[in-house]
Amino acid sequence: MTKVSFVVTSYNYEQFIEETLNSIKNQTFQDFEIVVVDDFSNDNSVEKINNFINNNPNLKVKLIIHDKNQGQLKASLTGLSEATGEFVCFIDSDDVLETDYAKKLLKAHSKIDVGFISCNCTEIDEFGNIKNNKKQSNNIKKLNLLTSPFGAWFWSPMSSAMFRKSSLDVVKDYDNTDDWRICPDKFLFNFVHLTKGSAIYGENLVKKRVHSNNAGKFNRTKLNFENNKKIRKCTLDFIKKHLFKNKLKYTIIIYLSYFYIPIQVLKYVKKSILSKFQPN
Repeated sequence: MTKVSFVVTSYNYEQFIEETLNSIKNQTFQDFEIVVVDDFSNDNSVEKINNFINNNPNLKVKLIIHDKNQGQLKASLTGLSEATGEFVCFIDSDDVLETDYAKKLLKAHSKIDVGFISCNCTEIDEFGNIKNNKKQSNNIKKLNLLTSPFGAWFWSPMSSAMFRKSSLDVVKDYDNTDDWRICPDKFLFNFVHLTKGSAIYGENLVKKRVHSNNAGKFNRTKLNFENNKKIRKCTLDFIKKHLFKNKLKYTIIIYLSYFYIPIQVLKYVKKSILSKFQPN
C-alpha cells in the first residue's frame, strides 16, 4: 500500500501553521504521516503544533524540535530521516494544500517514472486572498536536461513537489546545509532533476502564500544570482564526495550547464523588466 510522508518545516509561522496542518489532515488520500520539524522558532509555533497533535490523536504526527536554528535544508533532511513513506513532500508551514493534492500527484507518478513531480500553485496573500492563479491543465510534462538544463528553475516552489523517497536516499548524506538555509528547493529540485528526472503537473494543487516574510523576498535579485553561482559547485562537490554511480556523466552535465548561465541571466533580466510594466 502506497504511503506519503509530509515533512513540514516550521519556523516562526504561528499564524499559518495550523491551516497548513489542517490542509494535510483533509487530504482525500488518507494513508499518510506528518513529520513536523521546528527549526527553533521563537514564537508560538510549537504550541500551535502541539495543539494540533493533541486535537488529532488518530493522525500519525511526529514533532521534532531543533535545539538551534539550522536552516530549511537541515530541517528538511531531519524530517526526511524520519519519513517512512514511499513518497515524500516537503511542505512550507505557511502554504495550503488542495484536498486532492496527494491523490492527483500520486496518480501522476503512476504514469511517469521520475524522481519528483511539481504541480502548479495559486498565489495567495497572508489573509488567503488570491493574488495570482496560473492557467491550469491536467497535463504531465517530463523535463529533460537538454531543454531544461541543470542549474536553472522550471518548477513551482518547495510545497509543490512530491518526491519518490528512493530518489532522495543519497541526499541524506548532504552535510553543507548552511549553503541552503533558505531556498533549499533550488538544490533539492536540481539534484533530483539531474539524477532521477523531474516532471511538471499542470493543475494548481497548492496555495502558495506570498507575503513580506517569504525567504525569497529578501534581496531577491542578489539571492537568485548567488544561488545560480553556487548550485553547480555545491552539487559537484557533493557528487565527488558521495555519489559514485554515473559520477562522470553527472559531472560532465554540470560543467556543460555553465554555458547556460548567460541565458539564465538574460531571461531573469527580461522577466524583471516586464514585471515593472505589469499592473498590480
